[in-house]
Amino acid sequence: MPLAMGLRMKTARRLAPLSVLLALACATPGADGLEGAAGETGIDAPFDQVPADLAADGASPAGPAVANGAATEVWAVRNQWDETRTSEARLAGVAWGADSGLTWEEKFDRWVAAMEIVTRQGYGRTFRIQTPQGERSFDAPTLECAETAMFLRATFASWYGLPFFLTGYDSAGRQAMYAGHFGFVTSSGARLARFPSFRTDYRDYTSSYRAGAAWPRDARLAGLRLGTDDGVVFLSTDGATAGAGAYFDEIFLNKRVGYFMRLLLLYFGSANLSDAANTIHVQADALAPGDMLIERWQRRGIGHVMPIFRRADTEGGHFDVSIASGSMPRRQPLWSDTAEA
Repeated sequence: MPLAMGLRMKTARRLAPLSVLLALACATPGADGLEGAAGETGIDAPFDQVPADLAADGASPAGPAVANGAATEVWAVRNQWDETRTSEARLAGVAWGADSGLTWEEKFDRWVAAMEIVTRQGYGRTFRIQTPQGERSFDAPTLECAETAMFLRATFASWYGLPFFLTGYDSAGRQAMYAGHFGFVTSSGARLARFPSFRTDYRDYTSSYRAGAAWPRDARLAGLRLGTDDGVVFLSTDGATAGAGAYFDEIFLNKRVGYFMRLLLLYFGSANLSDAANTIHVQADALAPGDMLIERWQRRGIGHVMPIFRRADTEGGHFDVSIASGSMPRRQPLWSDTAEA
């Protein structure tokens, strides 16, 4: 039986209400970039789902034991998803005004719903991402379907210092493995295999950057790829095809996030997103931007993930939705309205 229900990624403190799911066809994490990543990390395959009989071990909402400022940390948590009245929560952001009274969960939904629709590479339409640096916005990168959903959630969390993590499983070592704002770690919070110590290995330019200044660059990050199919045409120059790393270098002042994002997208996929360790599952009667539509035919193998971007109520208590999804081979997410969706 295919999975067809509402999913929303869990947060580290508040499990937000979610909405509905449907489907098409996308894939497990892309293999093209794994060979290079495996040589760096010592892990040569995507992370498995957490076995149901080990849910208490691998799917605990408490997650791993982590410490602020650890060497593995990608970004520090300074906000929680349900906050509305802290000094930072009261500021204007990418899709909301000052003193909005919105939780960060609601702000994430506003950001997704406010994406501008633009002409896509090749044919059709895609979305444009607005960054916290108002002068910088970019058309969507070239991604698989599950990668699109993970990229949106992790990107927003990193920009606003929110907790984020996904749980995977090492079937050989029979242990849960975690990837999040704290890096790639085991349940004890120890660095997993040879994954980077992001905080000590890479730079964060967030506090030093000023609007209008030259954008900080990381040449190594810009040269990294998810695979041969992740080309970003609008960033390519001098006959050289730019890939995902170049895109991450353009949108993240915190270069640690760019390095983390590459590994997150390579080691996690739709199988992990349909895992109750990572998402709330609901056969829901509602739908909102920020939710995901997911279908899985089997524990391993093909599946599809479609983030929801728009919802419009129609007569008779029905509603229309707009989605945008990547695919395999990777593509710039394709926007679909109503009947197409």
